[in-house]
Amino acid sequence: LDADLACPILDPDGSSYEGGLLLGGGTTLDLNGHTISCTGGLKRAIRMGGAMLRNGTIANCSEGLYIDTRKAVVEDVTFTHNTWGVFIEGGHDNTLRNNTAIENEYGFLLLPGEDDSGPNDNVLINNLATRNSVIGFVVGKGRHNRLLGNTASLNGKGFVLNSADVFAKANIAEENLGVGFEVLGDGALEE
Repeated sequence: LDADLACPILDPDGSSYEGGLLLGGGTTLDLNGHTISCTGGLKRAIRMGGAMLRNGTIANCSEGLYIDTRKAVVEDVTFTHNTWGVFIEGGHDNTLRNNTAIENEYGFLLLPGEDDSGPNDNVLINNLATRNSVIGFVVGKGRHNRLLGNTASLNGKGFVLNSADVFAKANIAEENLGVGFEVLGDGALEE
């Protein structure tokens, strides 16, 4: 990307459009420090799987980034002023590294898909969730998801882990309004 991009896309009937950009098939989108923002009713900035997204900002969307497939890699992206910064719905084998979710409602969400499966085998490494009004990191259901070295600060809640099979190590929760770590499943939580 060589300039900021505002996506004012509407369906022909004037209703809001969910689409945004679709990344897949081994593509790489390097934002080169630029911003993709949702305007004109666009709900989702980017939907991706099997692709790489890096080096920029996603702002002012319902869903900044939506992942429902496999093998997405997201690095050095800031998600701000969205309802959901990053939403992995049933996705598998995705990696999020060195990203920031700031001033969203939810920072990073990993939730089951429509068929109640997943998310499985995702890894979040060295991400920061800060000043998100509801929760910084959420993992609901799924198997073998790993949270390593992430920080949740100044959120409504820091980490909510509702999975019997999540591994969390070297994560930091500080100065959140509610609980720092809420563990509702039997996942492994290490300091």
